[in-house]
Amino acid sequence: MFFRFLFLILVFCNYAFSQADFNVSIKLNQYDSIYFSEASNISSNAITIYSDTTFSIKSSSKLFYVQTNNYKYYLFIDENSTIEINCNSNNQFLIHGANSNFIIFLNEYYNLYKPKIDSLFLKGYVSDQFEIELYNLISDEIAFFYKSHKLFDVFSTHCHDYFQGLLKYEYLNSISSYLINQKKDTSQIFPFYSEFNINLLDRLSFQQHLVDTNYYGLDIFQNYISNAFILFSIDDFKYMTQKNNNVYNFKTYLFEVVEKKIPHNLLLNFLNYYASNYAQFSDDRIVLYVKNILKKYPFDELIVNRILDCYSNNQQNSNLLPESSSIFDFYMENEQGDIVSLDSFQGKLLYIDIWASWCGPCRKQFPYAQELKKKFSKRQLKKIKFIYISIDNDHEKWKESLNKLDLSGYQFISPANNNNGAGNYFQISSIPRYIIIDENGNILQQNAKRPSDETLFQDLLDLIN
Repeated sequence: MFFRFLFLILVFCNYAFSQADFNVSIKLNQYDSIYFSEASNISSNAITIYSDTTFSIKSSSKLFYVQTNNYKYYLFIDENSTIEINCNSNNQFLIHGANSNFIIFLNEYYNLYKPKIDSLFLKGYVSDQFEIELYNLISDEIAFFYKSHKLFDVFSTHCHDYFQGLLKYEYLNSISSYLINQKKDTSQIFPFYSEFNINLLDRLSFQQHLVDTNYYGLDIFQNYISNAFILFSIDDFKYMTQKNNNVYNFKTYLFEVVEKKIPHNLLLNFLNYYASNYAQFSDDRIVLYVKNILKKYPFDELIVNRILDCYSNNQQNSNLLPESSSIFDFYMENEQGDIVSLDSFQGKLLYIDIWASWCGPCRKQFPYAQELKKKFSKRQLKKIKFIYISIDNDHEKWKESLNKLDLSGYQFISPANNNNGAGNYFQISSIPRYIIIDENGNILQQNAKRPSDETLFQDLLDLIN
């Protein structure tokens, strides 16, 4: 099979990422305790301190934070250096030691400008506009703040370089996060049929960033790497499906790519990122796949257990049934405005398609659904019903889509903004979603296969025979 993958073939099997030694002295003063941690998504070095203490720590990060109550204060600590932290009243921290001036500056930055970056996500920009606004904020306003800061001249070259790198990954993390979440129809787990402005992330630069060990301990770096792998894999998988319609499951493909391409010291971060955000979409095969990867390497046991707990908790939640005496108590509206209950279909096997007019991946499944129904005989179609439930809030757009897409069959609407809508009732967080319900109203599969899955026909056939 021809691969369009533009990643360099990176071999990290024997890649050893060195951890540096840091010395920290903390004086609590009037505080009963203080929390100390790396600025990382996962940290085995997070500790709670209950008395004045001095300790050494090995870490891949140079950025840490201390926290008391709801106040967080960032620390930049060079390897083989010592920093003293005094906790005073009014949620103030007095810092003594190397780079104390840079630490003051960093906290001003996090307080003033990190919220501005985060707020851009709330403004509904299209991708190009988002990129421009983000770039202007960083290159103009933040750069001016940085270079005009009263302590700028006393920063070491090392501090200057670190902050410039931090801004670079802040930018790349924001871009990659935006691309993952930019459209409603991309809320579906790894929507490889969706169109991304993938050009906003440069593949060649990404290859270089993968080995930028100065930032391995940063959460924004870890998020960027994870997002980029997902986005590039989606883009490549989409290309592969055009070449070969029988290509295997995307999630399996993703994990194969990640395990081969990602440095082992970032692999744990990716698995944690996936578990935290997408565990509810994983089947038993994927969970087993992750477990096998985790077994291969000497990862931190506490973090490994945390990752596996995410899968366990989400699998339990995904099997929860609505608090109703019968699933057939669910009501929806047809094209004529009549209220219809699923009770109308009692005694039949139901294959339910939850979709919306704005959902691209949903629309792309409809031709497959039509072909799927054609495979059943007239006798078999008496035993199974294909039900389509839109979660559109706008009835007119829903009806326009029915006409435009020439959709027939059992078409209903159950708006997402309705507390009793399909989204809440079936506990759906993303679409398209497919649900199989037996003739007695039992949910057999909460997240069933898509119509494009060639094995679905035989599965349904087995259920009605």
